Amino acid sequence: MNSIQICIRINQGDRDENRRRANINDLKKKCPALKEIQTENLLDSIVKEVFPAGFTKRVFIRNLSMSSDKILFGIRLVKTEGDFVNRYFDDGQTLLFSGHYYTGICYIDSIQLVQDNALQNYEVECEFYIFPSPLPDDEGFINVIASLDS
Repeated sequence: MNSIQICIRINQGDRDENRRRANINDLKKKCPALKEIQTENLLDSIVKEVFPAGFTKRVFIRNLSMSSDKILFGIRLVKTEGDFVNRYFDDGQTLLFSGHYYTGICYIDSIQLVQDNALQNYEVECEFYIFPSPLPDDEGFINVIASLDS
């Protein structure tokens, strides 16, 4: 299993506000329990709950890039006892975080509810160690993505 130090943040770009709002509405529709979370930014709260700084998280990574111009990825969460996903989502469900990588940060562009399956042939298993700020010159994530076919 690959071990990677990573900084993960929700993409807060202004031009993406409508997409974020649609993503939140879709998640709440599929999981009404999320409506109970009192926060101004549900996607950011989910990312901070699922990937807390200073902790490790087991994930499956997939390469979503169609070209080498931009590094696009999917991070599928491996559920563990008592974690955020187990509290809010049914058995057999987990979250897929899709986004892009830029200057040492994995920016999450969307979060989808997906089936909680075993490792797929287009994924690689990793253990993330979550950092609160970007790591200079850390190419561990880039190397893992590059090893996968898109």
